[in-house]
Amino acid sequence: MKIRLLISALMLALLNFANAGGPRCVAKFDYGIGVGLLKETFTNRLYCAYLGIPYAQPPLGELRT
Repeated sequence: MKIRLLISALMLALLNFANAGGPRCVAKFDYGIGVGLLKETFTNRLYCAYLGIPYAQPPLGELRT
């Protein structure tokens, strides 16, 4: 079980490292900066992909009314 967990963690680390060298896009906001990846469509157009940016508070408590 421990060896399986170790191998999984190593694979995730290697995937993250392999992705780290790609071209980046940087967007400056009032509250900080966002770093995205430069991607390409199947028609060879380039675009910036910003992944994992939280965009709203979850509807909990009084927000759920």
